[in-house]
Amino acid sequence: MDLVESGYPEVAVTGGRLRGRRVGDVATFLGVPYAADTGGPNRFRPPQPVGSWSGLRDALHVGKACPQVTPRESVPMRPDVAAAIDDGYTDNGNMSEDCLNLNIWAPVSANDSSGLPVLVWLHGGVFTNGSGNLRRTDGSNLAKRGDVIVVAVNHRLGGFGYLHLGGLSNEPDVATAGNNGMLDIVKALEWVRDNIAGFGGDPDRVTVFGYSGGGFKVSALMGMPEANGLFHRAIAQSGFYEGADAAVSTEVARRMLDRLGVEPGDIDALRAVPADEIVRVQEELGGVYSGLSTVVDGNIIPAPVSESIRAGTTGQVPFIVGYAREDASSFLSHLPAYGNVTWENLPEMLQPVLGDRAPDALEVYRKARPDDDPTRLWAGVIADHLFGAPAAVLLEAHAADPARRTWAYVSTWTSPVIPDLYAGHGIEEVLYFDNAETTAATRDAPDGADLGRELSEIWVTFARDGDPNGTGALKWPEYELDKRATMIIDMPRTIRYDPFGAERGFWFDSGASFGPDDAFHGDSSSPAERDQV
Repeated sequence: MDLVESGYPEVAVTGGRLRGRRVGDVATFLGVPYAADTGGPNRFRPPQPVGSWSGLRDALHVGKACPQVTPRESVPMRPDVAAAIDDGYTDNGNMSEDCLNLNIWAPVSANDSSGLPVLVWLHGGVFTNGSGNLRRTDGSNLAKRGDVIVVAVNHRLGGFGYLHLGGLSNEPDVATAGNNGMLDIVKALEWVRDNIAGFGGDPDRVTVFGYSGGGFKVSALMGMPEANGLFHRAIAQSGFYEGADAAVSTEVARRMLDRLGVEPGDIDALRAVPADEIVRVQEELGGVYSGLSTVVDGNIIPAPVSESIRAGTTGQVPFIVGYAREDASSFLSHLPAYGNVTWENLPEMLQPVLGDRAPDALEVYRKARPDDDPTRLWAGVIADHLFGAPAAVLLEAHAADPARRTWAYVSTWTSPVIPDLYAGHGIEEVLYFDNAETTAATRDAPDGADLGRELSEIWVTFARDGDPNGTGALKWPEYELDKRATMIIDMPRTIRYDPFGAERGFWFDSGASFGPDDAFHGDSSSPAERDQV
């Protein structure tokens, strides 16, 4: 990376030469293309090589995000909750199928011989929403604080990236359509491997990390042979997904094509459908609950993710896995029942998720969480159904090989701005970027900035060393199956051993189903269940 006196650094990458901008101590390169436009004939094809350009290309503004309905339009949320955690969350209007681009933040001290660790961010929004362009996850503070390179990825979403056409068409160039959003991310990681040294980064120290839907994508990468060797540490936060059954994904695609009035084998007609029509139909089918997601196709994702992790598909990658204790509260709090649950009606509230296991769950959870009121217990059970138990599956699979290094965390930090959400989904996401100032929930919390400094430093240490333990006094032990050491994220942070073993035992031993599949694929008739992801 060449710093010039004008404050506009330059770097040569695949395709040509870029001009970025220096902002304080950070050089930013925004909207950098890593593959070709996915519109027109490239719709539903795997990502194609990026084209070349002549002269100097400006990388001064964020690129386009994939066409979508923004998360707050797609997922209901209580107004005060949205106001507290959504600042800088949406990316309205800046959308196109020409969306395969990166944002890069690098310390100005970096050069092509620096060899700095690289953190690659995968945004949330399940598989249908979100963007790498958001202020809340801007990488400037993280790059500045940790002397690291931060990269945020935009990729295909929804019907553009996860429509499983392989079971409906014999055309070979759409065989991967159900996982093209993940192949986009692999293409981005290949770009990082080939180009990041020019920004001062080390292509052999790449960490992928993501929250919510980004956690789903990190999990998927851990089960993808094509991703092997492209990243060297991984952090999955409040999002864990095994991948959908191919038959279920084929039926989702069939429903979408029927709504669009396109015959299953007519790919040319499907490519001619306007992008906004595809977005409209996926919203009719449920938006984040439409069933558009990664698919276990036997090829790109050869098996359920935890099976691939157990088998070591992506080698011995050090892995951090964690979630927020009441993750589900953010999606339940807009419902009239929230705050009004009683011990008498709680079994009925849990029945759509747990069926006849609801009384057993209540017996376990009331004993394990004696101080909870009924609403908090409801949020806790649903959080474990969607986040806690799936996290435990990945932890157990990864830690099954003692040669692999695994760490677990659970956030119990509660913002005083929205205390009735407890440790809700998305509240602490900005803290890992040292961006406490971007949302009211963290900016107006007396300990928010301090916790953000601690957490961002831990993530940087992990990216640098493959171990989250730095010079701090608190030692974070590895997660081993006989002890299950877990860092409790709060002020102060603490270490506990198998802290939620009774609850985990319920999900593992009772036969109760868990995970986001029902919510994603519209199999639940419960409004509460459908508002949880």
